[in-house]
Amino acid sequence: MLPELLFKRAKEFCETISALNLKIGFPPTTVEQFVKYQENVSEINNKMENISQEKAEIEELDLIMDEFKIKMREEIKQKAKDAYS
Repeated sequence: MLPELLFKRAKEFCETISALNLKIGFPPTTVEQFVKYQENVSEINNKMENISQEKAEIEELDLIMDEFKIKMREEIKQKAKDAYS
């Protein structure tokens, strides 16, 4: 169950980060876009503590699996690496 939990958490984390990156991925060109951009940056800053905590939990799950030599599919290993980056 740990490999599946790691995969699920890493996948959700990557999706969350991707969605947040899309919000600030394009530089604003108008005043309205700049205001929205600033709101999105503030939203992300407010979520940084939770994001850092989620990343740490994923890393801990990965370390537990390494420590106990729990085998997992390559897809799960890759998703955990994606979450780190």
